[in-house]
Amino acid sequence: MSGCFTALKYIIIIFLYVGVVAIIYGACTFKPPPGTWPGKTIPPPAPAVACTFILSGTFFVIYALVQASRTWTQFTGSKFTNFENAMMNSTAAMNFAPMLSVLFIGARMRALQMDPVHGHPQRWAQNCFYMCTYATITQVLLAIAVPLVLGGTAKVPEGGAEGDMHYEVTGSGAALGGVLAVGRYLIMFCIYIGFTCVIYSVFTIQHPKGEQYTPPISVTMQCVINLTFQFFFIYLMIWICITIKEFTGQEWPLLTNTMENLRATVAFCPMLAILFVGTRMRALFLTDQKGAPQGYAQDGMYMATWAVLIQFLVGLVIPLATGSPLQYDEDGTPKYEPSNPILLYCMLALKWITFIFLYGGTIAVITGVYTMTPENANGRGSVPLVGDHIGEPVGVNDAADAAR
Repeated sequence: MSGCFTALKYIIIIFLYVGVVAIIYGACTFKPPPGTWPGKTIPPPAPAVACTFILSGTFFVIYALVQASRTWTQFTGSKFTNFENAMMNSTAAMNFAPMLSVLFIGARMRALQMDPVHGHPQRWAQNCFYMCTYATITQVLLAIAVPLVLGGTAKVPEGGAEGDMHYEVTGSGAALGGVLAVGRYLIMFCIYIGFTCVIYSVFTIQHPKGEQYTPPISVTMQCVINLTFQFFFIYLMIWICITIKEFTGQEWPLLTNTMENLRATVAFCPMLAILFVGTRMRALFLTDQKGAPQGYAQDGMYMATWAVLIQFLVGLVIPLATGSPLQYDEDGTPKYEPSNPILLYCMLALKWITFIFLYGGTIAVITGVYTMTPENANGRGSVPLVGDHIGEPVGVNDAADAAR
């Protein structure tokens, strides 16, 4: 039985990696049916897609090397301890990749909302895609090179933030250790400045014909930006706390522990954002870039996003008011047990409300994907509790409907 399950494990891994390679290869070599593309030449993958491919490829390569080192240990009994540790540490540097990728794709979709054929984010925003991507890749390469080539150590600082690494080089390479310390902060600076500029570009991009033709930001993009802010805010605060401790020796235990505990809440953000973007892409596909997910699906996006945001705010405000950080259960919801029974019941009610909003909203979005048709992908049909007025904002995408 052990041998059978081991064989099944490797068959599944092979299927996974063959599928990933096939998807990337297919996207790079895709040719539309004759007569459907207005231009004479087919353009290469857009910067948002190219950066997503780079991050995805690096992500899977790193985990493949981790699996290879563990497989070698399993079958030979001899460990590549240094190599395996280097690979495991490098995975921590890749934890930003899913959230960055979905943000890039969302910004690209916002540009296509303006111009379905030639729409691109601003040039400086595309440069920020590459800056975030190459900063992340550089962090990964350093996490591998420092222990394997320079004989130093690379590890996530105690209580450190996602994507951050601490490098130490002794002996003849000690001077290089100082350079790597500076590079560490430069890399984190590039990532945070880069994704902030990408979000700014979503708010400031305009239609090629002028501001009056620029549609409001879609519900999907609003929710993605909200989730992105929550995700990176937590890790930015953790990084700031660690940096202050390293330079001054002073600890802010309440703030640090609060941000550490909030990691469980923002763990939902990347998967929710990917689901929302995929739903909107399905609506645009069915309506020739003019429609939007059903109203109830957009309400589900709001509900899930609000649920995560409420948990985020509860976990942020209560510790500051009580002086002690909250603890979280396995599904990321806060566990708060005040001595006052009324407050206890209020917190239990809030927990279940956010639970219903999170999972109910997610189910609504998934249902919307499977029941979406060209006729109902118009942003209308909200649930009665929320109302039709929260549907997709009216913009240039509705011009064709108005003409009919």
